[in-house]
Amino acid sequence: MRMVLIVFLLIAAPRAWAQSPEEAYVAARVRTGAVLEEKSKTGGNAWDSAYDQAKSNLEAQLRRVMGPVPPPKGFSGAGTFSPDALCCGLGVGMLDGILFQSSSGSVLVTTESLLRLWLQEHKNWWKDDPLATDAKTALQSSAFYTQAISTDAAVTIFAPLPIRAPAGATGKPGARP
Repeated sequence: MRMVLIVFLLIAAPRAWAQSPEEAYVAARVRTGAVLEEKSKTGGNAWDSAYDQAKSNLEAQLRRVMGPVPPPKGFSGAGTFSPDALCCGLGVGMLDGILFQSSSGSVLVTTESLLRLWLQEHKNWWKDDPLATDAKTALQSSAFYTQAISTDAAVTIFAPLPIRAPAGATGKPGARP
């Protein structure tokens, strides 16, 4: 009986420790940022090349996690990878997603799981202004928008906008209509 239990635990254990695709992406982004931070001390063309390659790899991984992301109404194109900065300056720590921009504004598309992970990672980003860890409360906070989408200035909520899931969304991580 003891042998059966040990074999069962060895078989079940990897599944218990498996990361979701979103968790794996965030872990890869964190590791990449640390490596780039260390390499930034030397700078130069080699660093620029390593940065561009790392950003390209993470964008590909993020797009696999998110699946097809059609442009929101009023926007076009495939969108760009966000965060723009992986280390070493303005933009570090922004919310992960696909950013669509036009002359009238911008929209960042992310997943519910990435948002939850980001909120946990940023709950104490600012010691004097802690961020709520539940999405509904965070989305009503100027601190959320300043940390999530702004690279160089504070964001103030001018008017609340209705935020809703797109038609066909299930609300379940990784689920597709």
